[in-house]
Amino acid sequence: MEATKLLIGGEMVTLYKVSDCFAVFLRDGGKYSNDIRIVPVNNSENLDYLMEELRQARGNEVISHLYNSDMISGEKVLPLDTITVQFKDGTSCVLRFQIFNKFGLEVIEQISYLPRSYTVRLTSFSKRNPLKIVSELRKHKEIKIAEPDLSTQVSLNYIPSDTLYKDQWYLNNSGGTYSLKAGADVKAEGAWKFTKGVRSVRVCIIDNGFNLSHPDLVAMDKIVAAKEFGSAKSKKDITHGTACALLAVAEENGQGMVGLAPKCSLMPLSMPTWLSDNIYIEMLQYAMDNFADVISCSWSTSAWNFPLSTKLKALLHKVSTEGRRNKKGCIIIFAAGNENRPINGNKDGHASHHGFAIYPDVIAVGASNSLDRRASFSNYGKELTVCAPSYGFPGKEINVPQYTDSNEQHQLYKIGGTSCSTALVAGLVALVLSVNPDLSSSEVKRIIIETADKIDLNNANYDTNGHSEYFGFGRINAQKAVEMAMKTKC
Repeated sequence: MEATKLLIGGEMVTLYKVSDCFAVFLRDGGKYSNDIRIVPVNNSENLDYLMEELRQARGNEVISHLYNSDMISGEKVLPLDTITVQFKDGTSCVLRFQIFNKFGLEVIEQISYLPRSYTVRLTSFSKRNPLKIVSELRKHKEIKIAEPDLSTQVSLNYIPSDTLYKDQWYLNNSGGTYSLKAGADVKAEGAWKFTKGVRSVRVCIIDNGFNLSHPDLVAMDKIVAAKEFGSAKSKKDITHGTACALLAVAEENGQGMVGLAPKCSLMPLSMPTWLSDNIYIEMLQYAMDNFADVISCSWSTSAWNFPLSTKLKALLHKVSTEGRRNKKGCIIIFAAGNENRPINGNKDGHASHHGFAIYPDVIAVGASNSLDRRASFSNYGKELTVCAPSYGFPGKEINVPQYTDSNEQHQLYKIGGTSCSTALVAGLVALVLSVNPDLSSSEVKRIIIETADKIDLNNANYDTNGHSEYFGFGRINAQKAVEMAMKTKC
C-alpha cells in the first residue's frame, strides 16, 4: 500500500492512499463541506482512470486522492490545493517567488503572524499533486517548512442517546441515589453568590449548528456576532451545538434549564463537516475580531493522529495571547475526546495525537461522572488540564430540553461525553472573567487549575505536582475559582 510521510507542525504523519473512493472539490481550496464530494469506486483498478477522465472534463475542479491517516479505519484525509511555506531568514523576495513559479504556485496571502511565510495555491501550471510538491519544496535549502492543508472530518465529542434545575445534578449534586454522590458537581450555587455572569463576556461556541430560537437562549442581547461557515445551518431541533450552548449560558428565565453562566452572551459559530486549516483559521480569526472572551470547542478531528500545522499553532498562540477587547488573550477550550485513548501517545499500535488538546495555550477537558469518578470513555494524558461532570455509566445522565416550533417543550435529550464537560468549563471561564475581566488567558487557566478539586484519590494516581492523567488537576470548582479571581483583582 502506497504510503506518504509528512512532517506537520514538527510531528510525523503517515498517509495511506485510499483505493475505493476519491474526492472532487472546487479550485478555491475547497473551503467548505458542500464543496467536497466523495465519489465511490466499485473497482479499485479503475480509480486512476476515472480520476483522469474527470480531470480532463472538469478543469475548474480538483480531482484528488483520499488518504487514511496512520491506517485507522474510516479516518479519511483530503489534501487540498493550498500549501503553507515558510522561508529561512535571509531568503530574498526574488528567490522566494522564483521557487513559487517553478511549481506553478500562486500566492494567496503573506501570513502576518508567522514570519517569512505564505499561503500558496496550486494552479493549472502545477504539474504535481500537493503532497509531491511539498516533498520537492522541502529539498530547497531556503525553505524552513512546507506543509499541505489537510482537510478532515469533525468528530463531535458527545454520546447522544429552570423547571429542570432540580435535575441538573452537575450544578448542585446532593446525592441520595446509587448514581449520585453528594458534592460531585461544579459548585455552581457557591459561585452564583458572587456572579451569574455579565452580558459583556462573550462565550464563543464553535459547533455544528444552533437553535437560536430555543427559549433558554432568547433574551435581550444574548446572541452576538452569530455566523455560519459553509453549509452549516442553524436548526430548530436539538443539535450538539445547542446542547453545549445551553450547558454554558442557558438564560435564567423561570423555565427549562439554566447554564453555568446564564447572564453571559453567546457567540454561536456554525461549522461545516469537513475542516481544514483555512476553516480553522477563518473561524478563530472571526472569533478574535469579534472580541470573543472564551472559545469553546466540544469536538476534535476524526483522525487519531492530528498534529497541528505550523500556521495553525501560530494563530492559536496569537488568539490566546492577543485576543479579547483588552488584548489579554482569548481562553481556548477543547474537549479531550471520547475514545478512551491517550491524547498524545499510542494505543493498540496506533499513534494518538490530539493536536488541539495538547497545545500549551489550550485548556484540555476530560470527563468525570456524577459519582466523582472518571467517565470510562474519557481520553487521558499528561497534557489534560482539568475534568468536569458528564454522563458516564454508572453515573447519572444529563438531559437538555428540546422545543417545537411553537416553543412548547417536546422532550428531553440525553447527552454526555467530554462535550458536556467542555461546555461547563466554558461557563466557568465566563464567570471568572465576569468578576475579573483584567485576567490574562494564562492567569485564568492557572486559577482553574489551582482551584480544581482532587477526586477519586484511590484511582487517580496524582503525581507530586497534583496532576492525574485521568482527571488533569481535578474536577473544576466554580465557587473556588470565582473567589480566587476576585481576590486576584484586589
